[in-house]
Amino acid sequence: MGSSTSCDRTLRRYDPFRWDSVPARCYSPWCRLQARKRPTSLSHSEVSMPLVSTSSIVLSALRYSETSKIVRLATREHGVQSAIAKGALRPKSRFGAALQLLSEGQAQVLMKEHRELHVLTAFDLRRLHVGLATDLERYASACALANIFARRGIPESA
Repeated sequence: MGSSTSCDRTLRRYDPFRWDSVPARCYSPWCRLQARKRPTSLSHSEVSMPLVSTSSIVLSALRYSETSKIVRLATREHGVQSAIAKGALRPKSRFGAALQLLSEGQAQVLMKEHRELHVLTAFDLRRLHVGLATDLERYASACALANIFARRGIPESA
């Protein structure tokens, strides 16, 4: 053996530009111990986003692509949050018509810290305000309030 910092036993020289080249690997106890000390990639549990289930109201819904929507949700615990509902515009979507403006429900959101756009995994509809559509004046005022909340957010003292 050679020095105490590395192993001299290399099986073959590694050339990244050759398809048949394999990185050298030594199976000595010292090399195996060093391989255990090296940081590996993060495990799935460290990378995964926490699933948050909260009651919410849909303040706005924008078409993002052929199959997705970006929704602004007003929640009590987390304030106004943006989330992408992947596959919401597909014919057999699990969201169905639940992501209408001013609909209330239980949202399940994958939230990641320091991100502004989260992932909406489910929205269980509790109440759809169909009666608002019959009175134009009430519907206009409700949409105006939803627009203000979506742009400014809910005040911290609320």
